[in-house]
Amino acid sequence: MAWNAFSYPYGISHYNSPSMPARWNNLEIPAGKGDMEGMESKPIMTNDRAAYLPQRFTISAGGYPHPSLLVTKRKRILTYDAFPDPSPERTATPSPQAWQAFWRKMDRIGAWNWAREYINREGRDCLEWSVDIQYGEKRIVSEGANCFPRDDGSHSAGSCRTPAFHEFEKAVRELCGITG
Repeated sequence: MAWNAFSYPYGISHYNSPSMPARWNNLEIPAGKGDMEGMESKPIMTNDRAAYLPQRFTISAGGYPHPSLLVTKRKRILTYDAFPDPSPERTATPSPQAWQAFWRKMDRIGAWNWAREYINREGRDCLEWSVDIQYGEKRIVSEGANCFPRDDGSHSAGSCRTPAFHEFEKAVRELCGITG
C-alpha cells in the first residue's frame, strides 16, 4: 500500500517529538515572517537560470498517531522523507514549469499572508505542521497545531483543514510527484 503523505492533517512544529524519527531532531525554523500581501509570484529576473527555485523550502508535517513528512530542498532537488514509512528518503526534481505552477498556487491560496502560528489547544492527538519557504522577496514562516489557515490568513474555527490548506497540501504533493 502506498503511503499518502497528506492523507491526514499534518505538521511538526516541535521536532523532538517521540513520534518523529531521530534523524529529524534538532531542526530549526527561524522566527519571523515578511508581509507579502499584494505581491504576485513571478520568476525572479537574474542571470541565474534557476531563478524559479526558492531560497528556502522546508515543510514538516505529522504528530502522534498520524504519519509524518519532511520535505526539504537541496540545490535543485526536493528530498522528502515519510515516517513511519520504512522506505529511505526519496527525491524529486520539479521542472521550472512545476515550480512556477506551485508559486501561482501559493499566491491563489494566500499563503504569503499566513500568520506565524495557528494553535488550537483543544484536542488530544495533536496534528502539527510547519512551513518555511522563501521565494525572492516573499517569505512564509508558519506553524500550527490542530488549526489551519484560511485563504485570508485567518485561523480556522476548529481542527478541520481549511480549503486553502487542502490546496497547499495538494500543491506540495504535486511538486514532489507524490501520488495516491
